[in-house]
Amino acid sequence: MTFLKQYLVLALLLFTIISCRREEVDGIKIGGTALYDNSSFEENKELCLLVEKTISSDEKALTELIHFKCGDAAGCYDLGYVITQIVYKIGESKFSEMAIKLSEKDKNELNGFIEVGLEYFYKNRIFKSEFKQLYSILNPKSKI
Repeated sequence: MTFLKQYLVLALLLFTIISCRREEVDGIKIGGTALYDNSSFEENKELCLLVEKTISSDEKALTELIHFKCGDAAGCYDLGYVITQIVYKIGESKFSEMAIKLSEKDKNELNGFIEVGLEYFYKNRIFKSEFKQLYSILNPKSKI
């Protein structure tokens, strides 16, 4: 094989490896969703990094995750699914410690994501009863 052919094969292989989007992050499923299907490599990389940091209790990452560009309605429902998976993974108590520090606007956004994440991906699970502590933080005027 000539040098040019070797270079092209190596470049193609490297491009393929680098451009692969991740479908899962630490057990959090992203693939198979509109959020995944409609994201570029860069957007997928950013989402994966935000998920990793949020799992590690990075409050700033949670805020950025809440504001992640999820596209249309289906993509935003999928982001709700990603967020609810994080709550299950790290535990409601640990997640609530981050959520309590959010602005009221961000709490409202997070509330919506968790509602749709549970409604569409975890049938028969109601936010108010599934995550009582978190629900009370995000809905302080509601009586459980």
